[in-house]
Amino acid sequence: FMEAHHLVPMQLQDRFDTSLDVTDNICCVGPLAHRMVHYGVFDSFEDRLAKIIQKRREFIRRIGLLDDDVMAIYSR
Repeated sequence: FMEAHHLVPMQLQDRFDTSLDVTDNICCVGPLAHRMVHYGVFDSFEDRLAKIIQKRREFIRRIGLLDDDVMAIYSR
């Protein structure tokens, strides 16, 4: 099965005028990848994240971010 994940985390909503709780910001990931995202195992999912970012580039640009900005959110 798949799990829904906000690409740009909802905890960052205060930084944006546009709602982050929209379908353009939600992606489906497998349970293992979802755990890696939330537990900060960045090296293990970096390639997958780059592919998701590429598919959601229009939304990312619309809220004023670049691909590298989203990658930086996860690499902390």
